Amino acid sequence: MARRSSCLSASAFFFLSNSSRFLFLLLLFGSGLGACRGQGTCSKQEDCIAGTYCVEYFCKVLSCPIDRPHLCALRCTNMKKDANHCGQCGKACDFGEVCVSGGCRSGVGCTAESALCNNACTELYKDAKNCGQCGFACAAGYLCKDSKCVLDCGDGGVCNGKCVALKTDRNNCGQCAKKCARTELCQAGVCTDACGTSRALCGETCVDLNTDKAHCGACNRACLDQETCTGGRCVCQNNARRACYDGPTATKGIGPCKEGYRTCSAGNWSDCVAQILPTLEVQGDQVDNDCDGQIDEAPSRTIKTWIGAAGVLSTPSGVAYDDDEGVLYVSSTGTHRLYKLYPNGQLSLFAGSIVGKTNATGAAARFSSPAALALDAQKNLYIAEYGNHCIRKLTPKATASFFAGCVSIGAADGQGTKASFFHPFYLAFSPNGELFATQDSNTNPPDSHLLRRITPDGTVSTLATFAFGRKDGSLSEAKFQYLRGIAISPDMRFLIAADSGNDILRRLNFADGQVSTFAGSGVKGKIDGVAFAAQFWSPQSVVFDGSGDLYVSDTGNHAIRKVAPDGRTVTLAGNGRGWQDGLGTDAKFYNPAQITLDRNGNLYVADSANNAIRKVAPDGNTSTIYREITHPTHEKLLRPGALAIDSLGRLFVPDIEAHGIFAAGSQGDLLEWSGHNGSGYTDGKLNASYNAPSALAFDAQDNLYVADEGNHCIRKIEKDGSVTTFAGTNTEGFADGTRQQARFSAPSGLAFDTNGNLYIADKNNHRIRKVDTNGNVTTFAGDGTPAHQDGPSSTAQFRNPTGLAFDNNGNLYIADTGNHRIRKVDTNGNVTTFAGDGNGIWRDGPAAIASFFGPSGVLSMTNGDLLVADTQSRRIRRIDPQGNVTTFAGNGSTSFNAGPVENTGLSAPYSMVRDKTGRIFLSDRQTIRVIE
Repeated sequence: MARRSSCLSASAFFFLSNSSRFLFLLLLFGSGLGACRGQGTCSKQEDCIAGTYCVEYFCKVLSCPIDRPHLCALRCTNMKKDANHCGQCGKACDFGEVCVSGGCRSGVGCTAESALCNNACTELYKDAKNCGQCGFACAAGYLCKDSKCVLDCGDGGVCNGKCVALKTDRNNCGQCAKKCARTELCQAGVCTDACGTSRALCGETCVDLNTDKAHCGACNRACLDQETCTGGRCVCQNNARRACYDGPTATKGIGPCKEGYRTCSAGNWSDCVAQILPTLEVQGDQVDNDCDGQIDEAPSRTIKTWIGAAGVLSTPSGVAYDDDEGVLYVSSTGTHRLYKLYPNGQLSLFAGSIVGKTNATGAAARFSSPAALALDAQKNLYIAEYGNHCIRKLTPKATASFFAGCVSIGAADGQGTKASFFHPFYLAFSPNGELFATQDSNTNPPDSHLLRRITPDGTVSTLATFAFGRKDGSLSEAKFQYLRGIAISPDMRFLIAADSGNDILRRLNFADGQVSTFAGSGVKGKIDGVAFAAQFWSPQSVVFDGSGDLYVSDTGNHAIRKVAPDGRTVTLAGNGRGWQDGLGTDAKFYNPAQITLDRNGNLYVADSANNAIRKVAPDGNTSTIYREITHPTHEKLLRPGALAIDSLGRLFVPDIEAHGIFAAGSQGDLLEWSGHNGSGYTDGKLNASYNAPSALAFDAQDNLYVADEGNHCIRKIEKDGSVTTFAGTNTEGFADGTRQQARFSAPSGLAFDTNGNLYIADKNNHRIRKVDTNGNVTTFAGDGTPAHQDGPSSTAQFRNPTGLAFDNNGNLYIADTGNHRIRKVDTNGNVTTFAGDGNGIWRDGPAAIASFFGPSGVLSMTNGDLLVADTQSRRIRRIDPQGNVTTFAGNGSTSFNAGPVENTGLSAPYSMVRDKTGRIFLSDRQTIRVIE
């Protein structure tokens, strides 16, 4: 009987019922059949597909031939061995798997000389043309290293994808110039712990800090005679006795001065006994006050730079480029000179020599703190002369003249010298030849800003007087907070101004007189973006190119920014404080001031705190044309704050911008004492870090306290160098309570009273705070309102108080910086104005009419005088016990020269401290000055 065929046609299969279809499929696949080529039963081998055989009318799989031994879907196949066709059915392996013995396996099968490439083991290529597992060709300038394409930098290294020289010193180690920790050395471009656990690094030497007398506890803790280094601390020998100080030979045993002595008990020196210190000579008292062997001689103090120095080009502030001559004009604020800088880097004196106000030619002319520059079409150079309150003019032959102002101080309009200015800042020419200038006001209050217009014949008019604040609107409504650089658009439609205090750029539309915000959010920061999304930090100078793009010296960010006409801001060059050439954000600046452009689009920068002139190409590549290298320690000291002297007469210096504490050696050298690990907030010892430490004070046990302004707290440094947080945290705010509960806002002045209580000038809280010996923090004076009001301490008002000092009677004196006054809190808690009328100018006279300008520091003298570091007037003022104010040192000019105190300039005096020999040390912008 003939068998029924299992090769059912598709149409027949369709007409089967569902149950019949199921039974058919079950029979078909359950018996391993169903491999017929055509319809009906197989009658010969040709009816079956390859790998099956016709047996009893059915196609069956019996065996596969040798050349196709494996069965896949009823087909005889070869075994596949690559990852895309693995095993008998050619399965594709997952990513990362390889095909081994017909199966997909993860990570197996590749030898040390092979690797995965496209899911297969391939030869590991090692040459630049075939690098790595897949044999990629490296780009030009790259080589194949460890099977990867890397930059071919020769003996250098790679930092941020660029070849750089391999740095080898501790402060610039390795290809990315990392700063090594104080316990590390830079070896072969890597920071390594060179001293182990039992020793530490002092300079470039590993020393035992616990037993080495020359380096006890910290690098500069040299123990004295009769002391030993025990446990990292200098310990005196019990019952030993030593002089309190080694005074000048001329004072020993002369007049009333006595050295005094200390005795040692329980390892500690006692307070001085029988010590009488020299003071300033008092006329007519028949006493040798200064112990020099003479009675009532006229005082003859001198001032000189003790740490740091200024060279030929000091604090360059202004630049102007002459395209035809190919020369850059540069103003040196610190040396009161004008220079020409040639493309080859040669610096040539153009005009000026010493400070003064004299019209003459070349070096015979005299200037005072020349700042911003502007060049007209006839090659006449115009100078915003900050110190002489005027606009000066220099012809191409360097002949100086008064162009506008220069005779009186103020804001009067008029022609030439009939007009008056007060500290002009920035200049800018409009395309039609008019000169615009910005200045501060000297009115009361002094917080307003003027925009002046000067015609080619020298006629001055006031375009606008802006009140202090931030407000858009008409010229009469708009408010600025420190109006600085200005630039007029090429089409003369509007003026752009740098609103430095508000951290924004403003636009004045000439057509309707409206002021609006052009770019910047008003929040300090460095964010690129469109219009209000961008952030700036204290922008200073602005300049337009011919296409309407605006360039900005973003001083607080130490960067050069570029703003398109639609307000889109990008960073062209610079990325943080320092001095480094490079492309784009690889470069570093330090307080860039005025900027100017040449016709080729190159930007020139007065890099003021680096004492350098920099060039930024259109692609953002920065190079240094000229840099003044001065005293070696000048490179270390950036911005000294309020000084302190310990009981042994050693001077300590906080560096606000270097974020560390220095100790000064006897020869004016600087030794790193604490911090210097970059800005941060870390307690500890060698790894401690600070954020803008601004003031120091020693307690009776010689523990050092630090006003850590940027971290909004008070830190304490033990004698062994250990740092702890004494009061507050790094959270800004205002709160009294325990030391841990207290909150501060930019503390910037410290002073101890005779009972061991610590007083703090809480600057941005506009209060004076007190930490008693039990650790309780209270508000000593001020209600927190930024204003001026005398009265009981609880209702008194201050504005950004900074320096503090106690007199011999327990009265506290305060440098009330924002109010331009000196305040006094007596022992009953009453607050009075001790001196100053608040006008923000310089004027000597009786207390009620004397004027100060941004005083920052106060120093109480043993004879009852109070010295004031009057920062913005560049002078040290003296207030006698009756309140009469005179100038003690400085003539209002900027200078780092030595000479008699009354004839020598100062730059920005900030704080003073007096040692036991009568010398007065003064922190003064990158330097420490000494008055002897």
